[in-house]
Amino acid sequence: MALQDRLSLEAGNLTPAERRTATVLLQDSKDVVFLSATEVAARANVHESTVIRLAQKLGYDGFAALRGDLREQAQRVDVSARARFRDRKGYQLAKLVEDEAQALLGMVETIDQDRLDALAQTLIDARRIYVYGAPILVASLEKRLRRLGLDVVDLPSEGRDLPEKLLSLGKGDVFFAFVLREPNPALAKLAKHAELQGADVVVISDVPGVSLSVVPKHLIIALRGADSTFGTMTVPIVFGYALELSIYHLSQDKAADALNRLGSLASILGKPGSR
Repeated sequence: MALQDRLSLEAGNLTPAERRTATVLLQDSKDVVFLSATEVAARANVHESTVIRLAQKLGYDGFAALRGDLREQAQRVDVSARARFRDRKGYQLAKLVEDEAQALLGMVETIDQDRLDALAQTLIDARRIYVYGAPILVASLEKRLRRLGLDVVDLPSEGRDLPEKLLSLGKGDVFFAFVLREPNPALAKLAKHAELQGADVVVISDVPGVSLSVVPKHLIIALRGADSTFGTMTVPIVFGYALELSIYHLSQDKAADALNRLGSLASILGKPGSR
């Protein structure tokens, strides 16, 4: 089982210090394979014992076994281009592109297709999908899922419209949340409400060991790049594309029918502004 999968299973049991350590392990995985537990602890600003305790909590014999697992993963993806940019300033276009490419390759390492397909099937089977998070991500995913024939509700991050749109949330539905950096205070209440109503909870986060009020049916960690202070939306948006393709692959007849009906409606109604 990959490190990311182990972290997902233990997400609700990690301390703040262990979550900081997990962030270092995943975000700096290509460096960690050469570091000692003491050096990892220094990067995470924790005690060395925290690093060892986290490794054991995740099912490894110790930090050396965890580091060996990371080394095997690193060998599967060639990221040697990173060395070409080490002496360049972080604001340069080349550095930004290199960081985003590395983050995208990291998704391949940490999110296997079976997990993505399992999430896609949950959405296909859902009565209705309620999407919550950063507006740009909510709008993008809502559009993609609706085009495939799924019933989607885009939730605002706050305001009176939020509780009004949640009135119909119930059994058979999915509460789908994007959690970037630390969860906002409302998320725990929303996730708990969804659970109490019988809905499944799905969380896509860039926070390893993210702490939630419930155990999600699906928890997927997708890190957004090396610079934690400047996280672009590249990774979560590409994840949305991958999820769309997975849904189409698993439900081709339904998706094709929805796209055909969409095309017919577009022909009947014409382009916006046309007479």
